[in-house]
Amino acid sequence: MDYLIPRAKKNLHQCEYHISLMEKSQNLEELEINFAAFVVSARSVTFVLQEEFSKNKKFINWYGKKEDPKKGTKRFEMKNDNLCKFFVETRNNVEKKGITGIQATAMKIQSFDSTQDIKNKPDGIDGTIIRADGIFLTVYSGTPKADIISAVTTATFSSEFILKNTPTMHLSKNIGRLNFFDLSKLYYEYLKGLVEEATEIVNS
Repeated sequence: MDYLIPRAKKNLHQCEYHISLMEKSQNLEELEINFAAFVVSARSVTFVLQEEFSKNKKFINWYGKKEDPKKGTKRFEMKNDNLCKFFVETRNNVEKKGITGIQATAMKIQSFDSTQDIKNKPDGIDGTIIRADGIFLTVYSGTPKADIISAVTTATFSSEFILKNTPTMHLSKNIGRLNFFDLSKLYYEYLKGLVEEATEIVNS
């Protein structure tokens, strides 16, 4: 029998891809979108893993049942872990309330000329907004098409962002106040370890 590679491995690749996009984000909106994509793809790792091995007794004994999971199972561990709970709650908020949680705290502009530095100007542009979270354009104000979109710009500026209400504990260890890049990477590493452990269980 061939060595079984869980389908959830591909979901891990998806998570890694979204982390790389987070790191390349040019403004808060891109960062929010890429972070939300990571959160949703990370949550899918355990869903796919459970579905694939729902009838595998060794996996079920290791992972635990949904109803009242026993201490020592992975489901019990995740249910009681601050980092895991944070990402489950964040995913639920993204799915039901939209993308929230990331907050801009400061912005420094080195150079910006609104007549020259805005590229790929959209139709309907009627204003420019500069906020802590970046430079934005208002379009079609006062109509059903009204929107505020991130400007594509050659301006030189920097912004500082924080993720609110982040956990400080993971697997009973103090992890301090990590930024959302490091927090996402830590959760990814946890999920990667989970899938690798599951791989060993189902192939044993």
